[in-house]
Amino acid sequence: MNNKESVATKTRQLLAASALVPLLCALSQPPNFKALIYSVFIINYLINSRSRDHQIKQNKQKDTETDVVEKTTFSVWQKLEFVGLFVACGMIVQTLDYLGHLSFPVQTQWSPDWLWFSNQGQPVWQFVMTFRVMVALSIAWLVALRFFVFSQIAFVKVAALFGALLTMIDYLPAISLPIFAAMLASAVYYGSIAGIAATPLNLGTYKTKSGEKRKSILTIMLLLAAVKLVTYLTPIPAALGAG
Repeated sequence: MNNKESVATKTRQLLAASALVPLLCALSQPPNFKALIYSVFIINYLINSRSRDHQIKQNKQKDTETDVVEKTTFSVWQKLEFVGLFVACGMIVQTLDYLGHLSFPVQTQWSPDWLWFSNQGQPVWQFVMTFRVMVALSIAWLVALRFFVFSQIAFVKVAALFGALLTMIDYLPAISLPIFAAMLASAVYYGSIAGIAATPLNLGTYKTKSGEKRKSILTIMLLLAAVKLVTYLTPIPAALGAG
């Protein structure tokens, strides 16, 4: 075993150990069940890492120019799988959030700290909005992938940064340690969701000619626009206590 293989093995061991942290979060008071999505992401990542390592070895045996990818194409089935997984993961996180509230009802009104769309305190509305936002985000991601190429790691990083910025925008201009913790948690949730959903896309370890920062910023702007359009343009049904 060479040095690189040793580092890769230790990295996998650390990732596997980090997947146990959400279990401690679930046992805390109040419990944070939604952090379990990170454990699912790590397990999924480790399972698929072997095939990615094999891809890297194959790429090293080829000419370096073949590693450069300017455009990726996905089948209709891959796109549908991506949207389905993205929405499913988002709904699961929201469900785990609600279960945490039910098991430790500190307040009489449900006020989840992952996604919060209105002050109506209606679980039905919360789930409906979560579904709409997840659909919008998954479509926005597909639009970004139509123009930009992301590696698996870069894809997760951009999603995590988006999650942190989304939370920061909601709390501006206040800055505090709890808000920073909320930003970090949001980064973990969105990064994990994106990482799981991207599995059928087989993003691999691409090298690209386009600027990483530019495409990351444009993608985050697109994702933020998708969320804001859904939240601001969706009317609150009268049955749920609008007004």
